[in-house]
Amino acid sequence: MSNKYILGLFDDDQVLLHAIEKIRAKGIKIHDVFTPFPVHGIDEALDLEPSRIDQAGFFYGMWGTCCALAGISWVLVCNWPQNFDGKPHFALPAWIPIIFEFTVLNAAFGMFFTWLYRCNLWPGNPRTSLEPRSTDDRFTVAFIINNDTQASDIESWRSILKETGAVEIKEAQD
Repeated sequence: MSNKYILGLFDDDQVLLHAIEKIRAKGIKIHDVFTPFPVHGIDEALDLEPSRIDQAGFFYGMWGTCCALAGISWVLVCNWPQNFDGKPHFALPAWIPIIFEFTVLNAAFGMFFTWLYRCNLWPGNPRTSLEPRSTDDRFTVAFIINNDTQASDIESWRSILKETGAVEIKEAQD
């Protein structure tokens, strides 16, 4: 099932931020905003929840720490113990650099693959842009048109986009 959208295109990021504030002040729900580069303050303007990728990274890092510690312990204490110049078999201080590196590696790869999954950017997933210029030089505000949308809502979206400085207003379909 394809969705229809009303798109408002802006040519300046500050104009976009002011437009988002005015649109939200009128109680209109914005479906999404597309920008060609990160815009400082857009998360607060859209009232988005903070990302929890740092929590995922913490758990991936802890998993890496546990795996590294268990793997090194099993190999050097249980499976193949060797006498290295009289050191004990469980020589934790000597293993800390390896454990640290494995922790960082697991956290980095885990966060990367989580981000790919959450953003639907895994390889082979076809993605099309609602407005190709939103990756080049335009900032796009999108409103979704569903079965509950009235014609008066669409006209109010168009008028608010026009009065907040949109350089172009158009309909799109995904």
